[in-house]
Amino acid sequence: MTPTDRSPHRHSSLHRLPRWELSSHLMPAIISGVKPLRFLTDRLTRRQNGHQGFIGFRHANGVGIRSKYYVIPLSRGASGFTRAIAIDASLAMIENQTLASDLTALQEVAQTFLPQLARHRHTAGIFIIAVGDESISAAEIAAEVQAIGTPCEYIVINEFPDLEMATNLALGTAQELKTMALSGIDRIEESDLTIAYQEEPACLTELLALLEKNKFTVRLHHVSPTDKGEMSSLALEGSHAILSFVAEDQYPSGTLVTPVITVASDSDFHRAISTEFDLSYESSVAEILQKVQEVFGMIPTISEGLGIHEPLFKGNVPSLNDLADPNEICLIPANPVLISFLIDLVSNQSGFFLKDWESFVGQDVAAKKILVIGTGGAGDEIFNSLESDSSVKKLSVSEFGSFHGLAAAILAEA
Repeated sequence: MTPTDRSPHRHSSLHRLPRWELSSHLMPAIISGVKPLRFLTDRLTRRQNGHQGFIGFRHANGVGIRSKYYVIPLSRGASGFTRAIAIDASLAMIENQTLASDLTALQEVAQTFLPQLARHRHTAGIFIIAVGDESISAAEIAAEVQAIGTPCEYIVINEFPDLEMATNLALGTAQELKTMALSGIDRIEESDLTIAYQEEPACLTELLALLEKNKFTVRLHHVSPTDKGEMSSLALEGSHAILSFVAEDQYPSGTLVTPVITVASDSDFHRAISTEFDLSYESSVAEILQKVQEVFGMIPTISEGLGIHEPLFKGNVPSLNDLADPNEICLIPANPVLISFLIDLVSNQSGFFLKDWESFVGQDVAAKKILVIGTGGAGDEIFNSLESDSSVKKLSVSEFGSFHGLAAAILAEA
């Protein structure tokens, strides 16, 4: 078996509790490995009450309210290996299905995305894993990231005689990166918040006055209804957090690099999934301020806890093409924000396999059942092409009110 054959979804790593099973009282302990200590919370509260700012993590490019150690496969061939390393070394994995031969796409990752990630104030360190057949050098990319000031390590799988040796060195390198990039604690001098909306919220003027009174630096961003990658672009601009007034037909997703605080509209869709939002439509400006302060105080948002993220670049989604089994249920995500959730489910439950739309359409997939999983919102593009297909069943978050309800419904199909 070569390194590229390793399945990204059926690994033998330590058992993990699925994100949708996490109790709400455990959520504050889940910020990609960041666990707020009581003394930090106490210091935060004192400073917060005195308007003296928040306590954060000192990184190469500023003080963040998160401390992220990332691992990214340089090309699709390294994805399975990288996923196993991410789990065993407790790193945040950035998916990348770019082909090793696609020089243009590789350069986009190396010259645009990784420098943006390296400059983000929440980034502690970056680990690049290459197969060795890519048309671009992992060593050169790592050197460019290091020149920005952010710690960066890399390995090339094909340089090792066997997978075991590559795995051992990768785990050792991950630990070395964490040690080298260990974050210090520092005061946040300027608390940057971006407010994003498609339609201007009625409370905006009052909210801005309250945020400015509490020493937040606020940037406003009008979201285009046609720009799918806008939230990810905002996340990479470097604000500490984003406050998103979600459009009435959109699901409240977040980003891997920047926490997104979601505010619901009063649409029927949002009412059906009200527990998936950080704040309700009826939230007062005082309640919004309190939630913002909590997130700056290292409390995770709902999307962080669930792992519901918008893609950060074109190739930032895994290729889902598990081996079909006529005795198992095939799951197909209708929206990329659901991929992480479905990978978690398949990793923790037997009887299911994953396909993406590209590996399913036009193929004769042998399966016990075929389920297409969506949010119920406007981003479920695949749903529209399945209106007349009786061979598949559609399930959505909006039908069951939450990810927990959706997971239960999927398991009930077995």
